[in-house]
Amino acid sequence: MTSEETRITEYLFPTLIQVTQHPSADIFNAELMKEILVIRDEVPNGKPSNWSCDHYTTMTTEGRLHSRPGLKSFAEFVTACATHYGDIMRYHYGEKRLHLNDCWLNIYGRGHSQDIHNHPNHILSGVYFVKVPKGASNLLFYSPHYKTMIRPPLIDETPVNCLSMPYSPNAGDFVIFESSTKHSVPYNDMDGDRITLAVNFSLEPLVMK
Repeated sequence: MTSEETRITEYLFPTLIQVTQHPSADIFNAELMKEILVIRDEVPNGKPSNWSCDHYTTMTTEGRLHSRPGLKSFAEFVTACATHYGDIMRYHYGEKRLHLNDCWLNIYGRGHSQDIHNHPNHILSGVYFVKVPKGASNLLFYSPHYKTMIRPPLIDETPVNCLSMPYSPNAGDFVIFESSTKHSVPYNDMDGDRITLAVNFSLEPLVMK
């Protein structure tokens, strides 16, 4: 019989998901909604033709929303969160920096969803929840091993052994993760709009002055 004193269990390669609640979420989101209503009226749905899911998105029609003056404080907030994430991950930037290079709007109504995907060619990705009606869909994350072919039964699922894990968002939450992390939005079976702003960060050379 092996003694527990001689056994070491290591948890290698964890998937880091960082959630930051905006300190003034109600006021902040009210200001964001003013800008979002304008965007919704002006920008056509940019849903790619190869998507099997459905929802309103500006991903392909206006994917640089952070450059709008009305989203300046939003860009500053998510960049600060990304910087903190990079500190935890011990990123060494050298002559580069984290750069917010994509920002787009997603609006999910009843029957809407988003397929399993990740964000290639980026370092970090994130989702800010502007509006989350009661019963709205979670953000579902997938283990790097979610396509495991042979798997024994489990007594119960935990963050260590599960193949997917839902995150139940609140309005004002900013969820950030490595861009390679697979995620999806399950079928949204409720009335009212679930509204998010999604972002990508890359590494860009420092601009020398």
